[in-house]
Amino acid sequence: MAYEKDLVVLLPNKDAQFLLRGILSRMPEMGMRTPSVQFDTHPLRDAGCLDGDELLESQASRYEKALIFVADRTKSGREEMTREDLEARIEEGLNRTGWGSRGRAIVVDPGIDRWLLEHQLGETWSPMEGALSTALDIALRRRRLPRSSNLYEPLGERLVHEGLIDPAWRKLVAILRQWFRTEAQPLEKESSEVELRVRFDALVQKWLSETAHLSSLDAIVQHGAYREIIGMGPRVIPLILRDLEQEPKHWGTALRELTGENPIPPEHAGRVRLMAEDWVRWAKERGYDR
Repeated sequence: MAYEKDLVVLLPNKDAQFLLRGILSRMPEMGMRTPSVQFDTHPLRDAGCLDGDELLESQASRYEKALIFVADRTKSGREEMTREDLEARIEEGLNRTGWGSRGRAIVVDPGIDRWLLEHQLGETWSPMEGALSTALDIALRRRRLPRSSNLYEPLGERLVHEGLIDPAWRKLVAILRQWFRTEAQPLEKESSEVELRVRFDALVQKWLSETAHLSSLDAIVQHGAYREIIGMGPRVIPLILRDLEQEPKHWGTALRELTGENPIPPEHAGRVRLMAEDWVRWAKERGYDR
């Protein structure tokens, strides 16, 4: 099927649009091609994006992929729900309205204003200090900068260069990489994949041998080899899933950090085999190629 554009992005405001525009403009630097994009703004802003599947239902045949981006969980009108629960709700709606695995959702918690405050303006913020928007306003006044959507495009470019620990960011990058990664030349790609598998297998062996005597999960997942595997980025997700299918291990922390998701129901917490099955099931639903 021929689509009008690669991607439609539904977002709450111009701030989010400029942020995504900055990120997408730097995709080649992350080994991805730059997609053709249609940006749509929901008139009901963050709260409206929660039901964005209704707005996008008629467009499933026009665009190859759809991304609903909630820029501030605290303005969604469903503050009692977690980021993960909100994303799951949106993606269920997209699946129901014809997008299937072509439609994904990102919810930033608490919001992209924190990304701007901490990564563009160099200040820190804690919920104990009051409202995030107030902290941002104070920081901008101190620098005599107007509040403008134009601040967010260079922020997006900066995040591509510097990275971000935030799970919403990690999930966003993982989604974009899955959809738009650049295919290497066959021989180059094959060589790169072999090197990746060799490095991964060596790190796994080191991790397992040096943590076999440990009973603390925190100590196990903080081991240097484990952290190095996470540092290899989303490329290792299929390798982790392959390993998880062969034998359940403590891969939950790595997968949460790499994907920004947590498909484990509360009743399965701490039960390694059930958690492994949950992750494998999640991977199949998301179309990860293992």
